[in-house]
Amino acid sequence: MHNPNENLETVLSTLGTDREKGLSAAAVSAAREKFGENRLREKKKKSTLQRFADQFKDVMIIILLLAALVSLVTVCMEKNWAELFEPGLILLIVVLNAAMGVYQEGKAERALDALKNMSAPHARVIRDGREMVVEAAELVPGDIIKLESGDEVPADGKLIEATSLRVDESNFTGELYANKTTEEADFDPDATYPSDFLLRGSTVIEGNAIYRVSAVGEGTEEGKGVAITREGSSEETPLNKQLGQLGRWISVASFIIASL
Repeated sequence: MHNPNENLETVLSTLGTDREKGLSAAAVSAAREKFGENRLREKKKKSTLQRFADQFKDVMIIILLLAALVSLVTVCMEKNWAELFEPGLILLIVVLNAAMGVYQEGKAERALDALKNMSAPHARVIRDGREMVVEAAELVPGDIIKLESGDEVPADGKLIEATSLRVDESNFTGELYANKTTEEADFDPDATYPSDFLLRGSTVIEGNAIYRVSAVGEGTEEGKGVAITREGSSEETPLNKQLGQLGRWISVASFIIASL
């Protein structure tokens, strides 16, 4: 596990990084084998059956199903088969509502996946003494990265060089303009993270820098936070809220139709 407070020279020597040439191809391959890709593990996707079952958790839908059940039992007891239309209509509307919810969720998820693939971030890295552009997912601990204004920091790491560097860390510390430097005399003693440490997911507001990656993917501070959220969060997404609202409107319509 990486330590944000570690000395740069210790970090460089630990991962065998040449300060000028970066990692060799062999070292990159070995590091990727050990640490994995620079990706955050996504929450396991629900199956179509699970999504369909979730549509029936809404209170209004449950009430409708109970009403349909009571109506069906009444019809059977009285043997008034002409009245089967009412519970049948309610069940049909509920099932169609659930099917529509599953379709809309799947459509939104596919669109989001396509957007993620289109906007895959890249990084300028120095390997074998050459500067190259690679997908951020291919970065490994020990890589030497170049950053300039507007770049998103692709992985956690220690600064090697920095010129008038200010970073937006608001997602992590609430600080919009965090000053970053390699000069210990200028370090902010009250900062949550050391002034020579960069966080994956933060953004360079101004200046430029060269830094050495110390952690990728789930090992980053962002990855740890996402893991906690992924395991414990039960907050509804905007899509789920909209689908829930639609389901309630359909439920009300079902009551009106059934009462005619």
